[in-house]
Amino acid sequence: MIATDETSLASLAAHAAQHGRALGLGLAPGSVVAWADHVRPVLLAALSRTRPRDTLVVVVATDTQARSLADDLRAFSEISVDYFPAWETLPFERVSPGVETMGERMKLIAELRSSGGAGAVDTPPRIIVAPVRALQQRLSPASLVFAPLVVRRGGTLDVEQAQRTLVE
Repeated sequence: MIATDETSLASLAAHAAQHGRALGLGLAPGSVVAWADHVRPVLLAALSRTRPRDTLVVVVATDTQARSLADDLRAFSEISVDYFPAWETLPFERVSPGVETMGERMKLIAELRSSGGAGAVDTPPRIIVAPVRALQQRLSPASLVFAPLVVRRGGTLDVEQAQRTLVE
C-alpha cells in the first residue's frame, strides 16, 4: 500500500507502474489493453512511465470522453498529452470541418513527423488521446509533406518565402 503522506496523483501512477504485467503494463508494443473509465488515467500514466520513449495512442468512444481523458492525463502524468480531434461534420454533409480542428490535426501530424518517429532515441514520450471517429477520418494527402509556417512575434519573416509557401 501507499503511505497516506505520499498519496498524490503522481505517486499513484508510480505505484501502479511497479506492478507491471498484473495491470497490463509490461506488454509488447502494439498491444491492446482495456481498463475501466475510473482507473484509466492513473494506469495510463503508469504505462507511460514504463515506456519512456514511446508514443501511446489512447482511443475512446466519444469526443467528450477523449477531451475529459486528456485533461485527466495532464493531471496524472508529467509527459506531453495531446488531443487528436475528430471533424465536427459527417462525411455526407456538405460542410467543411472547422479550421481550428483541421489546424489541430495537421499540427499534431507535423509534430509526430518531425520527432523522428516512435521509439527514436530523441523522441519525447507522449500520449495521444483520440475518439475512434478521429482515427477513422482520412488525413489530407498534404499531411505527409506539410510543413507549418511559423510566425512569431519579434521574429523576422521572409515575406517572399512565406508567400511562396502559402501559394504552394
